[in-house]
Amino acid sequence: MSTQYKKFLRLLEHWPVDSTKPGRDLGEYLRKQLKASLRAGNISSDGDAYMERQFQALERISNNIHYDKYSRLRQSTATGLTNEQCKILISDTSLKYFAEQQKGGLFASFFKNQPQK
Repeated sequence: MSTQYKKFLRLLEHWPVDSTKPGRDLGEYLRKQLKASLRAGNISSDGDAYMERQFQALERISNNIHYDKYSRLRQSTATGLTNEQCKILISDTSLKYFAEQQKGGLFASFFKNQPQK
């Protein structure tokens, strides 16, 4: 097992999988990519420089280097929602709810709320 692989495994321990977003989670995606790279043989002495750059970039994200360096004045998003509200909004439960609401399309939901004449 290469040292690059071990470094990535240690980094991924600090990047938990979010169970509310199966198939859409960054931690899950990174694990799949690492497995694919290992199977393809990309983690070798030939790809060491590339893998080291990838590792350093992910480590900076994981350690909030840029978040700390460029502090924000407000803890909200462009939508005005907090971080926790955004997490709830993009969870699978919420996305399924919105999909059910949109089954009839935009016009169907518009006319559904109109009073009958």
